[in-house]
Amino acid sequence: MINNLEELEISVREGKRYFDLCDAEFVTHLSILPLSAFAYHNKISITFSEGNSDILNYLETIGFPYGFTDLAKTRKDYLPIARLPPVEDNTVLG
Repeated sequence: MINNLEELEISVREGKRYFDLCDAEFVTHLSILPLSAFAYHNKISITFSEGNSDILNYLETIGFPYGFTDLAKTRKDYLPIARLPPVEDNTVLG
């Protein structure tokens, strides 16, 4: 995870707005959520051009990298990435 975050930070410093996870061999929610948050905050496009199709399917299922705002439309057998609206639009957090 640390290496991925370092690579994303280098991409931002170099002005790149894309990052390819094609070398990923294994991902978990714990390892992918920081990447998702960093990418969303820095407007980086993360792709998965080739490699393990099981990982790609998992990432698509959980809504990587930007998550879902409507959790009712997500599968119930995976924990999706949830994107909360800003506090002023959120009656729960506001």
